[in-house]
Amino acid sequence: MLFLAGKVEFSLNLAFSYSLPQFAFDGRLLQFELTEINPIIKAYSPIEFKAGTADEIKFSGIAQSTRSGGNLTFRYHDLNINLEVNPKENWINSIVSFGANAILRTNNPAAADQPPRSVKFLAERDMNKGFVNLIIKSILDGMKETMNPSKENRREFKEAKNDAKNDR
Repeated sequence: MLFLAGKVEFSLNLAFSYSLPQFAFDGRLLQFELTEINPIIKAYSPIEFKAGTADEIKFSGIAQSTRSGGNLTFRYHDLNINLEVNPKENWINSIVSFGANAILRTNNPAAADQPPRSVKFLAERDMNKGFVNLIIKSILDGMKETMNPSKENRREFKEAKNDAKNDR
């Protein structure tokens, strides 16, 4: 059993290639309070979770020498974030955080009759850091893509939602 930040239980499978400069990864984080990963999040971005529960994060992908790409499903509820874009101006941070919380979905899936949003992600590697750092960055980039999806991921989710509606 592995733990992220000493609190979040997760599993991770790695498959290294002997013939190619890449490795495959596949993992899952079990249910946890999002505030428990704030120390890790703050190392990579100006976001801090004020509240929320991650029901499950499943991810898989291929990491190459300079980047990784794959799929991630981040199921969560009661999301509330704090953005610190300017460390010296609390009023600006409050306005930006309010706007972000108004725009972001607080739950994934948004409703019980909808499928959870699954996204494709891309993460760039910091060449001065090891491969574990690329896996963490992949997860964080996938989480960000889930909360604020790109045009391609929005289109794919719309198709999945329509398919789920037609299957009923």
